[in-house]
Amino acid sequence: MNRCVTFVVLLWTLTAVAQEMPPAQVEVIQVEPRQLSPTMELQGNVVSRQDALMSVQVEGQLEFIVSEGSRVSKGDIIAKQDNAVLRWQVEREQANITALEAELTFRKSEVERIDVLARQNNASKTQLQLELSRKARTESDLAVAKANLAEAKKRLADSHVKAPFDGVVAMRHAMIGEYLSVGAPLMRLVDLTNLDVTVATPLSVLPHLKEGDTIMVSAATINKLSLPVRKVIPVGDVSSRMFEVRLAANEQALAVGQALRVHMPMAPSQMSIAVPRDAMVIRGAQTFIYRVTADSQAEQIPATLKFAVGDWVAVDSALQSGDKVIIRGAERLMPGQSVQY
Repeated sequence: MNRCVTFVVLLWTLTAVAQEMPPAQVEVIQVEPRQLSPTMELQGNVVSRQDALMSVQVEGQLEFIVSEGSRVSKGDIIAKQDNAVLRWQVEREQANITALEAELTFRKSEVERIDVLARQNNASKTQLQLELSRKARTESDLAVAKANLAEAKKRLADSHVKAPFDGVVAMRHAMIGEYLSVGAPLMRLVDLTNLDVTVATPLSVLPHLKEGDTIMVSAATINKLSLPVRKVIPVGDVSSRMFEVRLAANEQALAVGQALRVHMPMAPSQMSIAVPRDAMVIRGAQTFIYRVTADSQAEQIPATLKFAVGDWVAVDSALQSGDKVIIRGAERLMPGQSVQY
């Protein structure tokens, strides 16, 4: 009984002292219901949507290759191979086509000549059929030669490797002077503009996630970012029971390979009374919020944390929509103390 009386007297004394203290300068925010969802923290990794291992398309000795760290644009030449033999092949096919075109001209004139003679009964139909056959064979040879020329030109063009997109050379796999076979790796080319954050996500999250949703990500070296869900790939791994989610991170100051903390929803969103994290005051085992009363006094309201989403905390307390809570300057306040904002 004596302890209860002592506590009441002490509380009354502290309240009286607080009321006599000068008003404290604080910052407040008005409480409003928010659509929030409890989240789980997962690890994500920054990847490029275009990350290519460039390789050799024709056999030959490497004469030029760009260095690591070089930024290139789409269409830039990033490697060259010795193409002397390929140039000779193009010239040989062009010469072959010239000869076949001349022969075809001759075969056409022969067909016309034999046809006239056959009409005059001065040549047999067999001779005419023979010339028609020779003309058709020459036309076929010419078509093959033109295809061979197109192939030779394509191989010649492929001796100069061009960047398929804007990017940076992350690593070289070949050096000048090496003789490379078809398919040999040249370099890794990475697009640093079109980025994704890829997250291995538990299948239990799938019902609460869809493309277009906004997800909070964070890291020690960056400010918190809100990134949209670009792709949900609902195919789970049989061993991990995880599926892949990709968040669009275009034009963000992120590095390919960087690790991020990703806050994925665990349940459907719900309307909750939420306050900024800075409004929560923890003293010993107590957690409370200071609400500003109608006469501008600090009222201590006990609060229980339900879940947090980014900078907001859903609380179970006596707060109501429209209440003003203190988010700056609450650490030094006493219950009943006057405040200014």
